[in-house]
Amino acid sequence: MKRLCLDSARCTACGLCIDKCPREALQKNVFHKPVLVKGLCTYCGLCTELCPVGALWLCGNGAGVLAPPIDELG
Repeated sequence: MKRLCLDSARCTACGLCIDKCPREALQKNVFHKPVLVKGLCTYCGLCTELCPVGALWLCGNGAGVLAPPIDELG
């Protein structure tokens, strides 16, 4: 199972991932960092490719996970 993971300490809250998501599956939290809207993400990986600091990545089955999955809304 794919999941989206976020290294919150590395995230600069630039908003690029939120602005460019084709499914509008990411929204800003109170710290302007991305949170996932449950059920909208198709795990295409575009946000991970666009992140200038590598704070987002696709992770699955807990293997090699360095940070918890991104927070979800809904």
